[in-house]
Amino acid sequence: MASAARPQGFTDDIVQRRVHRQRDQFLQCITKEKVLAIASSRRPGLSCDYFKDPERGSYNLCCFVAFEDGQRWVIRIPLAPCLAWGARSKLEREIATMQFIADKATIPLPKVYAYQLGDGLDPLSSFVILEYVDGRPLSATEVDSLSVDERARLYELLADVYIQLRRHIPFHRLFDDLEGLRPSEIQARYGQRGVLSSATEYTTMLLNLSDNALSNTRSRILDQEQGDDVLYHHHLFRRFVKEDWLDKRLDDGPFVRVHGDLQPFNCMVDERMEITSVLDWEWSRVVPVQYFQPPLWFTGHSTEFLALGYPYLRYLERLDEFLRIMRELEVQKYGDDLLSQEWEHQKSSGGFLVANALENWTDIDRFSTRHINRVWFRGTKDAPKRIETFIREDPTRRDLVERLCRAHEIYKKELQQLDGTSDPGDSATTPDPFPRRPFFGTWESSVPGIITTTLALGSLIIAITFGVWKKRNL
Repeated sequence: MASAARPQGFTDDIVQRRVHRQRDQFLQCITKEKVLAIASSRRPGLSCDYFKDPERGSYNLCCFVAFEDGQRWVIRIPLAPCLAWGARSKLEREIATMQFIADKATIPLPKVYAYQLGDGLDPLSSFVILEYVDGRPLSATEVDSLSVDERARLYELLADVYIQLRRHIPFHRLFDDLEGLRPSEIQARYGQRGVLSSATEYTTMLLNLSDNALSNTRSRILDQEQGDDVLYHHHLFRRFVKEDWLDKRLDDGPFVRVHGDLQPFNCMVDERMEITSVLDWEWSRVVPVQYFQPPLWFTGHSTEFLALGYPYLRYLERLDEFLRIMRELEVQKYGDDLLSQEWEHQKSSGGFLVANALENWTDIDRFSTRHINRVWFRGTKDAPKRIETFIREDPTRRDLVERLCRAHEIYKKELQQLDGTSDPGDSATTPDPFPRRPFFGTWESSVPGIITTTLALGSLIIAITFGVWKKRNL
């Protein structure tokens, strides 16, 4: 079996550069004076200024404004060039989600003070003004250094967030908006555009989207041997999902809301390690319950590393500690252990990693190679023979890999020309006025992949009717 190259996902570097150039030009139009004018218009008569430098993440610029009376705001501006569906659509979903959760649960999150939703070319045509929350982002590395009591308290607060999402915000069917990867080609297979009625349909859609991404990539397949390997392991992953992982008993629900990116850096904590706020709800969506996952970062390892097996066993030790605390909290508050039992059942055979790979395609190859080969075939010793047989069974598979190899050669030449160009309009980017902040010092997550192009899936987000929220005077 060919040794796999370092995962590149389905990111087209040429497209990425173009998007980043557009993003940097977009940022050039955002000035301090314009941002402060927005703040002043919401509180006339009060002077204001930045109390810390703006911070840019992958999809938003956050400007931190303080008024003379001490009130502090975060003015969050979506980076429209980095969003396949535009700034307005993104903000509609995010604001609706935050308002919905504020009404239904007690999860700590910033207050929404005001917002503007526009479709204009002005970068400040869409923004949201949020409460500034004191504290700092949690670091996954520091969780290991906490005392037993400190970690137990953190786990209790974290468990409460998950329990509320599971219990207080149930749904009876899926409403999904898709981004990227020619979604209409996939959605055409379903009866009503954007509406999926079962967990099987949801899962099949994700599998089809990953197949579509692979069949249209220019940067992923480097040569025939590697292409055969990747194609086989995607096929193997599809089989494993359908035959071993997907629970047909849960086909009609329940469906639950997920945060979408509940990483440590989206949990603000105080000096006592109390969670003061959960940030960045922009990727929140409704999913079948099998996709409702516990934190996968308890040991600080990547999901690709967890797929090796023994790291997953170590992760399960931490998860068991978390589930004990969650179970006690559930029984105390609700008289049963609904979520802890669900996760106890799902944790076997790398179940959480399957759901993660379905929604993070860069993990499919590694999970399939490291986990499925181990549990189905006791390793990779016979993998070359299996791959050869798989490719030989269907001539169109060989044709697909050959086409992707040719596409990669063309892509490489285009990339070389771009790297060697003397025209700064082609390759150079406009100087970024808001350089990205250190990873754990931002309000912004670093979602893997380039969600901004037709080569990546941004998220599957619930389409909550927004008209109700627009009538509110925030």
